[in-house]
Amino acid sequence: MKNKMKAMAIVALLATTAYAAKTDVRVIELSNAKPEETVALRVDTYRTEYKSEFVQRTCSNQVCSGTVQECHTESTPQSCYSVPSSGSCHEDRSCEIINGQRECTVSTVCSGGGYEEVCSGGGYQEVCSSVPNCHLEYYDCSGYENVPYEVLDHKTEANVRVVMKDIAPGLTLKEKFNVNLVGDSVQVTTQLTKSNALILGVLSQKDGMVGGVNKIDAVMTMKAISLVEATALLTGGMKAVEIVNGILTIETKVGTKNPELFSLDISVINRKAAGEPVVASGNLSLLNAKPVAMGSKVRWQIDLKDIGLEWTQLPSGKYKAEIILGSSLDSSKIINPGSVPQLSPDEDSVKFEIK
Repeated sequence: MKNKMKAMAIVALLATTAYAAKTDVRVIELSNAKPEETVALRVDTYRTEYKSEFVQRTCSNQVCSGTVQECHTESTPQSCYSVPSSGSCHEDRSCEIINGQRECTVSTVCSGGGYEEVCSGGGYQEVCSSVPNCHLEYYDCSGYENVPYEVLDHKTEANVRVVMKDIAPGLTLKEKFNVNLVGDSVQVTTQLTKSNALILGVLSQKDGMVGGVNKIDAVMTMKAISLVEATALLTGGMKAVEIVNGILTIETKVGTKNPELFSLDISVINRKAAGEPVVASGNLSLLNAKPVAMGSKVRWQIDLKDIGLEWTQLPSGKYKAEIILGSSLDSSKIINPGSVPQLSPDEDSVKFEIK
C-alpha cells in the first residue's frame, strides 16, 4: 500500500498544467538621426506542478432522527368596527317676569349620539410546529491532496535589434517603442497612439536552448511612410475612365510612391446575358498598374489579362467592368495601428461593347 501511495505521489509531482512567464520591457526612441537600437531582455518562465501531500482534515455529516417541537411568538392583528352611541338627556328649567307675573318653562336637552369605534384582538400568540431533530457528527477525513507549486522551467535571454530601415523622404520621425519579452516571445509596439507616419514592421526571431537558457536573436525591421501618402489615394477618390483593347484605365486625383499599399478588385460582367454572369474577376496589387501622369491627376492602366480575361476571345456583346480600389495593408505588419484612420474603399464602373 505504501509503494502504491508513493507511486501516486510521483505521478502527481510530474503533472504539469500551466506555464507562467514574466515580462521584461525596454523603451527606446528612434528618429531620423538614430534609426536603430539594440536591447537585451531577460525573463524566467515557471511551470505549475502538483505534489501529493497528506492533509489533516475533519469532516462532518448531518444526522437526523425523529422530530422536536419548536415554538415562536407571532403578533396577532387588531380588528375594529363602529357602533352607534346612546347619548344622554336632562331637563332645563327657565323663568322670566311677564306683565308682573313670573312664568317658568321646562325643556328636555339631549347630547351625544352618532357612532363610536370599538376594537378587539391584537397582542401576541405562541405558534408551535414539529421540525426534524438533526445534529452534526464529526469524523476524521484526512487524506492525500495535490498541492500546486511553481518551479523554474527555463530562463530566456533575448538580444533584440530594432531598426528603421527606410524612412520616407521629407518625413521627420521621432517615435518611442516598447520592446517586450513575454516568455519566449518578442514584441515591438509604439507608445504613441497618434503619429504623422505609418510604420510597418516584420519581426524575425531565432531561438536556441543553451544550458537551460533559451537564447533569442531577434530583428524588427521597419519602414516609415507618410500617413498622408499612405491614405491620400483613397481619400482623393477614383474614377473608371475606359477599356480599350483589353486595357482598363482608371484615374485618381493624386499619385502614390507606395502602390503596394493599394489593391484593385476587378470584375468584368456580361450586361446582356441572363443573370449578368461574371466572365472574369481578380484581385491585383496596384503595382500591376502602369501610372501615367495627367497634369495634377494620375491615370493607371491595367491589362485585363492579369485577371484572366482574353480580350480577343471575348464574344460580341455589352459588358461592364466593376472596380474597387482599396487598401492592401497587412494589419499584422502595422506597428502603430492607432494612427491609421478607417479607410473606405472607392468603387466605380465603366461600360464597353464588343462588336
